[in-house]
Amino acid sequence: MSFGAPWMLAGLPLVAVPIIIHLLQRRRYKRVDFAAMEFLRRAMKRMRRRVLLEDVLLLALRTLAVLCAVLALAQPGAERAPEWLARSSHTEILVLDASLSMNHRSAGQSSWERAIGLAERMLSESDAARGARAAVVRAGVRAERLAAGDPAAARLALQQIEPAGSGAADLAGALETALRTAEDLGLGAPPRVTLFTDLQASSWNLAEEELPALARLLQSGIPVEIVDVGASVRDNVAVIALELPAARWFQGEIVDAVARLRNFGGATAEFRAECLLDGDPVASEEFRLGAGESADWTIPLLPRTAGVRAAEVRIAHDALAEDDARGASFEIVDALQVALIGEPAPRDRAPGVCDALLNYLDLGEDAPLRPRLIPPAALDARALAEADVAVLADPGALGPAAAEALAGFLARGGGLLIALGPQTGAAELESLRAALPASAVIVEASRLADEPFARLTILDEAHPALRFFLEPRWRPLLTEIPFREWRPLRLQDGGDARAILAFTRDEALADAGAALVEERAGPGMVAWLAAAPHSTWNRMEEVASGTLALLYDLIFHLAPATGFPAAVEVGQPLEILLPAAPLEVILRDPEGARAAVQVTWSSAPGERTSRVLLHPAVGSAGIWRAEASLIDDDGSDRKVEYRLAVGTPPLESDLRAADSSSLRALLPPGVLLRSADEESLLEESSEGARADYSLLFWKIVLGLFVAETLLAAWQDRRRL
Repeated sequence: MSFGAPWMLAGLPLVAVPIIIHLLQRRRYKRVDFAAMEFLRRAMKRMRRRVLLEDVLLLALRTLAVLCAVLALAQPGAERAPEWLARSSHTEILVLDASLSMNHRSAGQSSWERAIGLAERMLSESDAARGARAAVVRAGVRAERLAAGDPAAARLALQQIEPAGSGAADLAGALETALRTAEDLGLGAPPRVTLFTDLQASSWNLAEEELPALARLLQSGIPVEIVDVGASVRDNVAVIALELPAARWFQGEIVDAVARLRNFGGATAEFRAECLLDGDPVASEEFRLGAGESADWTIPLLPRTAGVRAAEVRIAHDALAEDDARGASFEIVDALQVALIGEPAPRDRAPGVCDALLNYLDLGEDAPLRPRLIPPAALDARALAEADVAVLADPGALGPAAAEALAGFLARGGGLLIALGPQTGAAELESLRAALPASAVIVEASRLADEPFARLTILDEAHPALRFFLEPRWRPLLTEIPFREWRPLRLQDGGDARAILAFTRDEALADAGAALVEERAGPGMVAWLAAAPHSTWNRMEEVASGTLALLYDLIFHLAPATGFPAAVEVGQPLEILLPAAPLEVILRDPEGARAAVQVTWSSAPGERTSRVLLHPAVGSAGIWRAEASLIDDDGSDRKVEYRLAVGTPPLESDLRAADSSSLRALLPPGVLLRSADEESLLEESSEGARADYSLLFWKIVLGLFVAETLLAAWQDRRRL
């Protein structure tokens, strides 16, 4: 037993007061003999034992009353665990929020460590022999049940549990797992679910599946307690984005990467940011951000080596280290391979579309495009084997082999540009549609106009092929070119094609038709260009700077996507696209250790690409590496390496806690919300860890006084 006010025990000598009063009462009477004394003495001898017993009982009641009053003032109690930390006769189902925000550290301890400590205390007294059972559920990017049944197994699971991850928590899935666990454990000790979380506002908006999951637990008669283990002060500075203008660019090209930094805390933060390219520092800068402020840092990058590269921006580690770095992957190529399919015009005839395109695309060995002229009659799958983009330069009629080769090229993700001209009439288009059976584009007969000639109008200014013309000074290089003849394009209803450019005469946009249309063809992409350079149809060749920018950016846009994502969020699948089926794939985590690889790939016969699933759900942020061994068509071995950037969810960096009063209003009735931060935990422990017996002692004092009064009254009445 312990005492809440031990200094009150100094009043224990007061217990002697009733005894002293009793002794003094006996000595205040004088002895006087009289004639009837002998008769009284004989009567007293007969009643002495009874009177002595009554006096002793009165003295004991009064003494005990004083003793109990002193003890009650000293606040006696017994140590015991709080009710929510010691329920040995229950089935305890513990759910631990393992999201990124749980790694936040305060006063030398993270929210995750606080949760583990409280969970271990809850299970410390659980004993299977006394009917107690326990289960542990980890709520990471996917909910996982670690133990169910014997409390000893649950305690071992807590000791061996993986730390909190770098992604969001599947709280709804964890609550559903808790419900299934309660059902699996069956009848016995009543189950109870306790969820340890930091109550991060972005996770506890109860706008998705958490609320129905809580309701299903309560409907099953399972009480739920939510314990807030988050710190009261949650400062954090994070790198929330690293953006690149494209996933691929060319050697020698300077590209600006933009990193976004934000201070989520309530005080000004000063820190240094550093940019690394393939692990080597290339730039750094000092930042000072006020509370809630963000900053964009533009970093010029000039990678000189071809291949898949990775940029990463880091800041000094703070209370939440997991979001202090963010990366992005990109590819550096020396040139794109372009298959230019068409026939140059004979010398005695005016140059056609094929001649014009060849002049624009063939700019030498150092140019970013490497065109290879292929006659339509020689077009087959082998001719397109190494091409990134195929350009049909007004080719005329195509044979069945050519149509089949184009269909296979699109099926493996290639890009196709169809540049229309006078040689591709209605009959020739029918052979082309064999390669594009689902096309929603209708090519009309050519139109001829006198002054005013037709001109181009931009319909989609955000299209990547038109980025050069966003500036007003360059826009006339595209929109002021006269077209004397053209092939209008129309879109069928219900298709997924979209118009990018249109012809216009006297603002009659609807009558002139589309000039550039884009549509998907399975994994590949097709662009129909009715505004192709042709010396007798238009004057595009006289505006070389505008025409060159349009053609180059359009071809770059049509090129197959890189075989890897620029960045993957933690918890998402990690996939790559390889140029052939791999013999072996090795995946290495950011620390360089070999990670588990789930290699599955899909590819059609004859295709040169295989989509490979490396990992179903990556759980840690950083730069991963995939090393694949391939066999080319000629039987030679080849190795490729991809750097893959995995980042944390930006919302997880905002550590603000949900408002407890608002959250209580949203929670279903029956869900108990408790705070377990450092201060409130001490208060709750002081209230719940001791059983206070003061009231019991006061009740005893009252009972003793009542008994003493009744006994004294009865005694006085008998003696009268």
